[in-house]
Amino acid sequence: MSYKAVLSLFSPMITILIISLISTGSTLYVLTAAAVIVWSFMMFNTMLPINLAMLNSIKLNHKLNVEIERRKEVEAKLRELSSTDGLTGLFNRRYFNEMIEKELSRTKRTNSNISLIFIDIDCFKQFNDTYGHQAGDDTLKKVSDTLSKIVCRPSDLAARYGGEELVALLPNTNSIDAFSLAEKIRIEVQELSIPHAKSISITSDYVSISIGVATLGFNAHSYHEDIIFLADKALYKAKEEGRNQTIIA
Repeated sequence: MSYKAVLSLFSPMITILIISLISTGSTLYVLTAAAVIVWSFMMFNTMLPINLAMLNSIKLNHKLNVEIERRKEVEAKLRELSSTDGLTGLFNRRYFNEMIEKELSRTKRTNSNISLIFIDIDCFKQFNDTYGHQAGDDTLKKVSDTLSKIVCRPSDLAARYGGEELVALLPNTNSIDAFSLAEKIRIEVQELSIPHAKSISITSDYVSISIGVATLGFNAHSYHEDIIFLADKALYKAKEEGRNQTIIA
């Protein structure tokens, strides 16, 4: 109970008691009244610093809780920034490398499938040389937005692997579903209709992408380098055979 609450509760009672004792005219009662006054003063005087200490403790605890919450928010923001590519808003390669290890371990435990989509923007160097790096950055953002819009399950992960290369990690996804998803990404990028006069793709005068898809099951032991190697090899074949297409390993 606070100092003010005690004071407001007991002050009327003590005042009435003191007045009653003094009004009797008895020396004993007057002395008793004086003793009550002294006792009340001492009691309230003792309670005041205790009450102030409690109030200060409550204020300090509140400030500490506010500071803890603020630090949690800052730490969460820093974690997000450290795992995100600044240009595209996708996850970065470091985070992708961390997550692919975890997802492969989980997939082994559950004996399920995992697929990887490897994407490369066709003739991106020529695009930058022709239209400038700002246009190149804008195009990379648009392609990344298309990827993140389609790869949207909570378990999926879309990341910038490096330069104009993007990846999508698809846990619990077989090769047929991964290929269908890759083709959807490729077609939607094509439908962005971003002109590319220097494209050497045999099927498009617009910005296009080549895609390699790989899927692993874990009846046998596998490492993350296996699926990356297979997807990259399929991507290379897609580019070798004319670009703007999806090849499945």
